[in-house]
This record gives sequence, C-alpha cells and structure tokens, in this order.
Amino acid sequence: MLDVIIVGADPLARSGLNAALADCPDVYVSGEAATAQELAMLIRETAPAALLWDGINDDTEVPTLALVTDERSAGLALANGADGVLFRDGDPSRIAAALTAITQHIRVIDAAFTTALLPASAAHGALDDELTARELEVLGLLAEGLSNRLIARRLEFSEHTAKFHVNAILFKLSARSRTDAVVRGIRLGLLRV
Repeated sequence: MLDVIIVGADPLARSGLNAALADCPDVYVSGEAATAQELAMLIRETAPAALLWDGINDDTEVPTLALVTDERSAGLALANGADGVLFRDGDPSRIAAALTAITQHIRVIDAAFTTALLPASAAHGALDDELTARELEVLGLLAEGLSNRLIARRLEFSEHTAKFHVNAILFKLSARSRTDAVVRGIRLGLLRV
C-alpha cells in the first residue's frame, strides 16, 4: 500500500482528495498538511512514499504529484521539482496510478499538457553554445527526475550551484522547463534513452 500525504492550502480540497482516494485500495492517506511546517513534521513522522500536492509544489525529496488547473501551473510545478502533473479534477484511479508511477521514478504528465510542455518543434542540429561537461552531467540527472537538492547531493556541490547549472541548461537548449530540456537533450543526441 502506498503511503501518501495530501498537501494544500484549501482544507476542503484536501478533504475532497482524501475522500476520493479512500476508494483506491493501493493508496493510504497518512495525513494532510496546509503549511510547510506541518508537512515537514508529517514527513518525519510517517516517511511517506509520495506527496499529492493540490497546486504548485515546493521542491521536496519525496516524490510529488501536483494537481493543477492549467498549463502554466503545470510548467511551474515541474520547474519546482514535481515528479508529475495532472489536472486537478482527475479521476481518483488515475491519481493513484500516477502516484505509483512517480514512486518508481517515472515522470507523469497529463496528456492535456504535453503539447505545451513537450513541444514537437524542439531544436534539431547543433547548439549555438555547447553544454559543458558538468552541464551534461546535470542534464543526465534531470532526465532521472532529480530535484536541484538531489542533483547537488549527487554531484557534491551546493543547491545554488545546481540551480545555476539547470538555468544554464534551460537557456542553452532554449527549453521552457526541465522536462523540455530533457526532451531537447534527447533529440540533440546529448542523452540516450
């Protein structure tokens, strides 16, 4: 059974999600959090497998599925470290499946967002400004779905340095999001799948 914490400012939305997931046999909601302090305490107490975030998430080490209302919010959620984004009014069984997927390091993006977040017109050919060896390492870790914090730990530098490298990659690849950078990296032959 997948242990999940529901996060969001609106108590009615949290309660609604909790009730909707009650019928999903593979998901157990171990708590709800409205603030960062409540979330930190619940994470320490329950060690959840995933977070279900109603809205745009903050970057955490726990796999996070963000429920959003539009493409812009989906892009922001992914840029902030979400491992998946679905429309807020999604079916509970889809939410449960997405939660399971993100705990297996599978990025989940609602099909309605793919056109905006994964454009088919990504650049082909050479880059104007080549990625450095360190940026290629960071791009590889982005492809694994790691947050800036986890990239910093893996490569043994500060989170600020990780953010700097991610921003440089986004700029050099003309990418609108972390996911877009990975897609463009694959199309340019910088990453192998």
